[in-house]
Amino acid sequence: MKKFIAALLFVSTTATSSPYIEYKRTEKLHEAPKQYLRAGYKAKNNTYLEIGDSSWEAGYKVKFKKFLVKGKFERANGKNKLETEIRYTFEK
Repeated sequence: MKKFIAALLFVSTTATSSPYIEYKRTEKLHEAPKQYLRAGYKAKNNTYLEIGDSSWEAGYKVKFKKFLVKGKFERANGKNKLETEIRYTFEK
């Protein structure tokens, strides 16, 4: 019975999902902080800015048909981080 429920859950989620390939690269220019609290704003063009006590982050998200490109630059406690993600989604 447990195998049947697990198979049913797997089939129901794969029926509504699309497979994809994602490439992600993170450049830690210094060690990143582990915790922070920020207030942010997301614009209509899928860019955003978050600002906290001793940190900030700016990023974007752009979609080209089956490709999704995301990137961000983060500065926290005098340390920098640059991150880029590229995702290709296969259609059924």
